[in-house]
Amino acid sequence: MGFLLCIFFTAIVLLVVPTNSSVRLFHHPAIDIFELPSFDCTTHHHDDILIPPDFVGISVEWNRAETFATTPAIHRLLQYLVVRPSSSRRLNIRVGGNSADRSWWNNDDDKEQKNRCRYYPPGARCVETKITSHLIVHLAEMARRIGGTTLILDLSMIPPASNDNHTNNTNWARQEWEGIWTTLEEHNATHLLEGIEIGNEQDIYGHHGIRPQQYTPTDFANEFQQYIETIQQTLPFPNQKMIRGGTFCCNKQFLDHQVDLMKQFQQYLYSWSYHHYPVSTRHCRPANDTTNVTLCLLQLLDNTASNGEADRVSSWAAGASSMNISFHMGEVNSANDGGVLGVSDALASTLWCVDYLFAMAATGNVTRVNFHGGGRGAYSWFAVNVTKQHQEEPPHVRPLFYGMYLWNWVVAGNDTRVHPLSSCRQEEPCTPAHKSSSGIHAKAWAVQDKNTTKVVIINKLSKPHRIQLLAPASSYQQQAEVVVLKSNSGAVTAKNGISFAGWTWDGTQHGERLGKYQSTWIHPEEEETTGAKKLFHVVVAPYTIAVVSFFQKDSTLHQPHDNQETH
Repeated sequence: MGFLLCIFFTAIVLLVVPTNSSVRLFHHPAIDIFELPSFDCTTHHHDDILIPPDFVGISVEWNRAETFATTPAIHRLLQYLVVRPSSSRRLNIRVGGNSADRSWWNNDDDKEQKNRCRYYPPGARCVETKITSHLIVHLAEMARRIGGTTLILDLSMIPPASNDNHTNNTNWARQEWEGIWTTLEEHNATHLLEGIEIGNEQDIYGHHGIRPQQYTPTDFANEFQQYIETIQQTLPFPNQKMIRGGTFCCNKQFLDHQVDLMKQFQQYLYSWSYHHYPVSTRHCRPANDTTNVTLCLLQLLDNTASNGEADRVSSWAAGASSMNISFHMGEVNSANDGGVLGVSDALASTLWCVDYLFAMAATGNVTRVNFHGGGRGAYSWFAVNVTKQHQEEPPHVRPLFYGMYLWNWVVAGNDTRVHPLSSCRQEEPCTPAHKSSSGIHAKAWAVQDKNTTKVVIINKLSKPHRIQLLAPASSYQQQAEVVVLKSNSGAVTAKNGISFAGWTWDGTQHGERLGKYQSTWIHPEEEETTGAKKLFHVVVAPYTIAVVSFFQKDSTLHQPHDNQETH
């Protein structure tokens, strides 16, 4: 049995706070009380939510793929999201985005350059990326090197399926699919390809001038069908369901038709993708306007950027699930268009990331989140610069990566599940803990595997946050372990000086993790503990995440996590 809980407390947020102890015992009554469940390995509640092993993925543009696939520091960093002792996590890498619709298969440099801009409006960016067999081989080698990694590759949908003479015109996508599959087959790497996408954010093709301005969902469906038929006639899918559909982002007319389109193309779809960024950069620029940046930082910390985003997709995800189609947040991050300096590259993105992942997992129907990045934008998980002399500079690991790493660390066990729980305040009735409300809050979530219950407390407030945890004495050991994610400065705008459980990537030269595992053991309050239940008090410092681990009473005494560098 597993469980998931979430609590909220509204407060005014300050951007800089004094440093203090990250976690300590608090000997006053806590604001909220949470009772941990007993362990029962034989049954699961009807509302248990199993977390897929590849719930967290990444997304990178085609024009960044070559550097991404051939840079050892990147591979080493991504291994931390997959390979750890006793971890069952896997990683998905999606290659696509706007660059997919500016790509073509050009393995032999035989494309006529005059056609680069043939299907684009005047002044628009044209074909920029050559997809070649060498690039596909490098991507496959990268996936093998990381381990536990699959690929989703996005094909072009730029040439309209039919021209004025109603002639089929889907050759670019057909050539890309044929080249990709043939290359993978030649290198015994077809198992690394999870699926393909066709086009990117087709709902705004009309806005960008690459389709008529009045481009409709019906127009899209007719074209999509032609693309699929052309690809299938040339080289049938090895598996019937090979397409991750959708990739819509913005146009309400298209979004309202998503479930209908899933039904129409159900025979081809293994998943459906939606793109959304909770913060719009147009409200945050210029970057030197501190008022705008602060407003966007507060917007990212607001609950609408996590639970609000989950509410946005819940009905679409449920519709997909009813048809056995996985629902993916196929391209997300803190803010669109490269992110916002001082927000997307700050500790605020870490706090948002962890909360967002739990909120999406709590829907029970969202099965993956692909964080977009890989370039120099503020929102990228890390930045690695390769000089013109092909010399690799030390990577800069951004705060977002710490959030992704913490998530996979927390849910690393096999059969990790979440389950909604109620929160109780003293002398008040218990209420459902998993709810949505706007405002900036401290929040707590919890997961359980066969040996451990972990409570993750995300303090997005400028003041310390207190909770009480009641653990059944018959189920849990006499102590609990606490690790924290924090910044040295204590500021929500911190870009460096961040660590989790004593580990950091500050100063890394080749993507290696630095530091040693650090934790604090806490014990129940004797004067407040009954024979049946143990009472733990915990306080979390401002802009800090604490993970409190409770271990099954009959399990082997917990040993410290790996301190050795293993990658």
